[in-house]
Amino acid sequence: ATRRVGIKFMQELEKEGLWWGPYLGHDYSDMTIANILFKMELFGAPIDRKKLFEMQHLVDRKMAHFHKNMEHIAGMEFNPNSDSQLRRILFDVLHLLSSGIKTAKKKEESTDKNAIAILAEHDSTGFIQALKLYRQYETINGTFIKGFQTRLWDDGRLRPDFSFIKIVSGRIACYNPNL
Repeated sequence: ATRRVGIKFMQELEKEGLWWGPYLGHDYSDMTIANILFKMELFGAPIDRKKLFEMQHLVDRKMAHFHKNMEHIAGMEFNPNSDSQLRRILFDVLHLLSSGIKTAKKKEESTDKNAIAILAEHDSTGFIQALKLYRQYETINGTFIKGFQTRLWDDGRLRPDFSFIKIVSGRIACYNPNL
């Protein structure tokens, strides 16, 4: 339907003598790209559920390994996703120096990526390295493994949305999920 409207619009612009320059160069290529993206959305990409399940277990084991390593270094159990518990481990238990980066709301020591990078320079225990690896696997898990699992259709395919007209730079954007 969009293509038919586009062709009608092009014909009207030609009648009025307004079909020139930039419009002319993009007509065929844009329609070709739109057609390809439509087919990619329609047919989707097959995802091997068994492999995704195996990857889930691998990432879970890696996260558990790094979590256990951090607890061993800290000498206590804690939730690495709890900023307050992590703050207590870093500054009260491991006695790391301040990163100088504070949270916006409470003005406490930050535990974000930038602060952790600064703290890593002063950590001789290996705790920060284990934390960074734990967070990397956590990101992979949330974005790709669980993210794909929640978006898989019944036929085992991912059907992301593509757009090449919403992005100012003219590149193709892929979202829901971003592949």
